[in-house]
Amino acid sequence: MEAIGWFGSLCFSICAIPQCVKVYSSKSTSSLSWLFLLLWSSGALFSLVYLILSNVKVGAYQLPLLANYALTFAQTVYLVCAKLYYEKEKK
Repeated sequence: MEAIGWFGSLCFSICAIPQCVKVYSSKSTSSLSWLFLLLWSSGALFSLVYLILSNVKVGAYQLPLLANYALTFAQTVYLVCAKLYYEKEKK
């Protein structure tokens, strides 16, 4: 059962990697919507905070979900920073 959780979390957490690679190699974020990035990063952050707080309270740690949201949040932070940087460079 835990393997299913790990596999699902792995799929979700790596789905942003191709976008990060594309942004890094093309140095362009024009196709990324600010609303999408802000909602995605906020969702990942709030889910991560909720998981941490609930896991501490219960004393059981859901490592697949924690890894998923931590990696997803890190990737969205990169994309937001890249969007800020590349839009600033355009001007």
